[in-house]
Amino acid sequence: MVALVWTLLGLIIGVIAKSLHHEKDPGGWLIILFVSVLGAFFGGWIGCEVGYGSVHELNTFNLILAVAGDLLLLRFYRFEMSR
Repeated sequence: MVALVWTLLGLIIGVIAKSLHHEKDPGGWLIILFVSVLGAFFGGWIGCEVGYGSVHELNTFNLILAVAGDLLLLRFYRFEMSR
């Protein structure tokens, strides 16, 4: 059930990030949403590793890390694909 919450969180963040970014993205909507879900899981994992909760709970710090992980992964993806 928690994996579903992290996936939905990543999708929501991906839609927001795609709507805020007005440039043309390589790969389109599906790739951006996939990278966003990976970023949310990455941020949640980082939160677990540094000792702020676990992946099985959803608290404010894990949400912030999920957003940060998502934005970091999206930025890296866009940088790598623009070269």
